[in-house]
Amino acid sequence: MRTALRLLPLPLCIACSLAAQGMAQAQDREPDWGLCPVEDSVPVFADAQAPVGTPEQRAEQPTNITGDTLAGVDGENVQYNGNVTLRRGDQFLGADNLAYDNLTSTYVASGAVRYQDAGMRLQAERLEGDQSADTHRVDKVRYQLTERRGNGGADRIEMKGAVGALYGSTYSTCPPSSRWWELRAQRIDIDNDEGMGVARNAVLRVGRVPILYVPIFAFPTDSRRKTGLLYPQVGLSSRNGFDWKQPIYLNLAPNYDATLEPRYMSNRGLLLGGEFRYLREGGAGTLDLEFLKSDGLVDDERAEEIIEVPIVANRRKDDRGLFRFNAYQNLDPTWQARTSLNWTSDPRYGEDFSNSLSGLAAYSQRSDIGVYGRGRHWDAGVQADYWQLGDYLLNESNLPYNRMPRLYANWAQPVGRLFEAGVSADLSRFDHVDPASRPGGSRIDLKPYVSMPLEGASWFVNPTLAYRYTGYQLT
Repeated sequence: MRTALRLLPLPLCIACSLAAQGMAQAQDREPDWGLCPVEDSVPVFADAQAPVGTPEQRAEQPTNITGDTLAGVDGENVQYNGNVTLRRGDQFLGADNLAYDNLTSTYVASGAVRYQDAGMRLQAERLEGDQSADTHRVDKVRYQLTERRGNGGADRIEMKGAVGALYGSTYSTCPPSSRWWELRAQRIDIDNDEGMGVARNAVLRVGRVPILYVPIFAFPTDSRRKTGLLYPQVGLSSRNGFDWKQPIYLNLAPNYDATLEPRYMSNRGLLLGGEFRYLREGGAGTLDLEFLKSDGLVDDERAEEIIEVPIVANRRKDDRGLFRFNAYQNLDPTWQARTSLNWTSDPRYGEDFSNSLSGLAAYSQRSDIGVYGRGRHWDAGVQADYWQLGDYLLNESNLPYNRMPRLYANWAQPVGRLFEAGVSADLSRFDHVDPASRPGGSRIDLKPYVSMPLEGASWFVNPTLAYRYTGYQLT
């Protein structure tokens, strides 16, 4: 049997269920599945067809309906009974019974309702709605995400147009038989036009133990950027005391935005931080700033630091901060400007504010800025770099030399069928942050050459005749 009944409400209901997982995955990163075995909460439906086309092509594809029996009046109302299936593209709907009233545009699917598409599988007791009023309801829902891992359910889902609500909803990456963790919410309101959801009375459980309760919070349901509060970071330690970091996102324009990051540490004070990002034609950049006035840790550990850090210049400063700027800009198809600028108020900044061991391991940090070019047979550039100490146990004399500036050029071009001619040139001025122990100077390095590269699938030989001149002028 074949009819023109549409599957319009189903994608909207499914989008509402998918939004529930956004609460559990506040960061756009793949979760850690280590505690949960792989097991489908909703098994694959054996009678579902293989997906045809993409979700974007659903509107142009017909809907085919079959059932054991069909009763009713064509154009008024129809009743399908027994093994009812609806198929459209990648969508499949199965039920024991399906009734559709064409005069009122209402429908009811009941008895082992099953839905499947490219992104998820769903089981429910009952599906009903009014297509002319664009209202829909699904009762006793269980879902299994297939594009990314996750499953859960809801007592019911109600939708009217782009606005919907999930009642008694759950989400987890663990199967029902091994529920190591689960997120529950009494109600989740979804507004697909605004791209926002609001969860009420949400509880995070580990096993059967509730460990976090949030009475109400908002979260995005799509990738649209919006000004507002991001998820806070809360901690407690003997060094920082109560530690609260509250990011505030500012959607300033389509091509640039900012995030303010005030961080209150009860033992140390208020750290003001922020990030500014921009994107323009042929370039992009990110600016990070942090500043802490009168760090309480300086006074609290001053006596201990005098013993641990004998180098006075490496001790913590009273006012502490960080500056970081990374950017690039294409000047034309051949030349590009790039920079990576880094500065901290003292060598112990990385140790005190980093959340990873990598922050403790770096004994220095490098800043550089330059203009670089590349062609078919050449590359060249002018740059400068500067090193800053990041390990309070070392003296600045351990740092590499700064190149202020460096000019270089390389050229290589085939000559005939067998040979290649080229030249490499480098002119650098070296300075050091500790000139008393490590004086600077200038260096020129020049190497013209002729080579005969020979190579095969698993071998190469490159005999070269070259002349190299290196000259120094020391301070």
